[in-house]
Amino acid sequence: MESTFKIVPCLNNSSNPVTSIEENSLILIVKLDNMDFGKIISQFNDLFLGQELSTQKVKINEIGSQLLLKMKKVKNSYALVINVGNMDIFNCRTIIEITKLAVNIAIQKSCCKLIIPILPNRMTSSCLNLKGTAVLMAKTSLDTLSQFESFQNQFEVIFWSSAQAKVNLQKGLDIVSNSDNKCNSQCA
Repeated sequence: MESTFKIVPCLNNSSNPVTSIEENSLILIVKLDNMDFGKIISQFNDLFLGQELSTQKVKINEIGSQLLLKMKKVKNSYALVINVGNMDIFNCRTIIEITKLAVNIAIQKSCCKLIIPILPNRMTSSCLNLKGTAVLMAKTSLDTLSQFESFQNQFEVIFWSSAQAKVNLQKGLDIVSNSDNKCNSQCA
């Protein structure tokens, strides 16, 4: 299976990044405990989930809770919402575990794209920088995908980010592409 990584700098405060999502996609939405989703995820909820994220909010209030929602307007596409707790317990292990889970669910649902929004003003930037986040997510994705030899589709991990974050995410992907792992990365 061939894997590609792409960075799409579409998360600016003034733009609406969620006007289109391709079929067969899984978007990973990470929720910090006791925090609302914010403007970008709320726009996504309005456009693609028919407000279901708002009505199901109570189901993801506990740390570790997960919710898989089918997108209303996009064929075979889903949103995976995971409550990862508070910033104090958010660490590298958390990134690895949620990435493994997201890739596994994407494959189970026959999705060939995993979309990971890296939101501006991240509350977790003090414990994990963008370059490190990209390295962890890319390596974990590749390791997890290597277990699915029978999955014939090309798999793409798409990072939605701000223009400022794109540079540091690309530095992380460059580290992975220069290692022994098979990784093709590009900026959109």
